[in-house]
Amino acid sequence: MKKTNKVAKNQVNSANNQNTGSPWSLIPVRDLDTNQITLQQVDPKFAKEFNRMNDTKRHFEQRHGRCFIPTKKKFLCDGLCEMCKYHKSDDYVSSDEKMPNSEETYESSFVDETVNVENEVIYKEMAEQARKYFAENVEYGEAIYDGLHEGKSVRQIAKELGIPQKTLSDRLKKHRDKLRENTGFEC
Repeated sequence: MKKTNKVAKNQVNSANNQNTGSPWSLIPVRDLDTNQITLQQVDPKFAKEFNRMNDTKRHFEQRHGRCFIPTKKKFLCDGLCEMCKYHKSDDYVSSDEKMPNSEETYESSFVDETVNVENEVIYKEMAEQARKYFAENVEYGEAIYDGLHEGKSVRQIAKELGIPQKTLSDRLKKHRDKLRENTGFEC
């Protein structure tokens, strides 16, 4: 491979000395049968775009710890990472793949520990208490609660109800404090 690198460097130097184009006019081309890389002279615009795409892919692979090509040899990067001797293959498995000796996929074996049914039931009960409290004790209570529950801002809710934002903010503060004292629910 050392001989190939010297030949490639000589090709770059001779092309640049011949005034046939910019240094961007050479691109690496891999022979898929022998896995040898040679430099081919192409249109400078094509070479520039080709090198831009290769640089993007190489940098992505380097950031993810899969490309270890030395800086002095990056002119040999042709973008076929899987065939490159400086590329480390992934040890990752897709969650869609079937597990060995099983019909299950890896995804189906994951346990979702984020859902706690007990907490969900308690939250729903407390939310219903808060909704009931707002409906009984606050003017426009249901509309206010629904708006907050949908993620609307106080400004949006006040505008929809046709009341000043400060009035709505004051009412909310007063009733949120009472609600927190009575139920422990944050609204």
